[in-house]
Amino acid sequence: MPETYPAWGRKRSLHGDIYQLKWVMLLLKRAVDVGYSFCLATEMESATGFDDIVFQDRKNEKIVHRFIQNKHKQSECEKIGVGKLLSKNKSGEFSVPKYFVSYLKIKINPDFADGELKDFTICTNIGFDLAQSTTQNTIKKLKAKTSGPNKGIEIAVEVISTSDIFFKYGGTRYKFSCTHDNMISIVQPAFKSAVKEAIEELEKEIKELQGKSDQNSKRKLERNQVWQREFERMTNEGKLEENIREFFDKLVFAVDQPNEIKLAEIIENELGKEFNNIDKKNVYGRFLVEVLDWMKAREGKFLSHEEINEFFEKIREEIVRWKCDIKEIREKDNPAH
Repeated sequence: MPETYPAWGRKRSLHGDIYQLKWVMLLLKRAVDVGYSFCLATEMESATGFDDIVFQDRKNEKIVHRFIQNKHKQSECEKIGVGKLLSKNKSGEFSVPKYFVSYLKIKINPDFADGELKDFTICTNIGFDLAQSTTQNTIKKLKAKTSGPNKGIEIAVEVISTSDIFFKYGGTRYKFSCTHDNMISIVQPAFKSAVKEAIEELEKEIKELQGKSDQNSKRKLERNQVWQREFERMTNEGKLEENIREFFDKLVFAVDQPNEIKLAEIIENELGKEFNNIDKKNVYGRFLVEVLDWMKAREGKFLSHEEINEFFEKIREEIVRWKCDIKEIREKDNPAH
């Protein structure tokens, strides 16, 4: 019997779920460490397309929404090129037109009308396929395709130099450079096509939902009608370019980020700032189970800073009691002479 074998099924996709889980853990830990008053959700239906992590921070009675989509690759040699960014495939993991439609849906959704939509981050452990001549510049170009539908198209990205508490261990954050070679004109056809396709899909879904009487279907019907109406209005009034610029201002690509194995090391190291080497491994395991149980619950529920603080406070109290018990046992076994 050989030691290895070809694998498929969950072994091919589980790494992505674990990546998301560990990013949730890391964000929760960092957010409580800096004292954010936050709520965090995952797989939130109304955050379609950017639903992996929805982070809501309250600052001076103002709510700031941040959206993160995690994309993990087992082969870190893979690169994100022009073809992947402009892909019209709805299942394309890095398709910017697809994410533009998601952004529009979130922007329209009343669930997020109570605060600022700060940024929409695509977080991945692989990097951009950059042209070698621009790798040292602040504004970098992706390698242009020499054939195919995207032949000759140049996409420029700009390094984000400001710090971010969530992304501080390696990697680079980029924004699309709208000022470079009329970037809006370059991507507008793909974006326009994506919006048109979204309208057609919404029309089809609306027809299917109109014959259903359950409350969930009624809710989806009303939501889809709003999306369809707003998409058509944006297209008819020539506001596509305006929305693309707004989207590019908020879209972030966090590339070359730690993979899921390195994330575990980072989380343990951050726990190690408070707990010793033995305790931090125990705390890490408890924390992982706590977050995993929350993530797999059937009903979505926000996780708040109070709950995470309470979790760690409970852990601290248990460690203190455990150490007191150990000390007491040792004193009984070795009474003073």
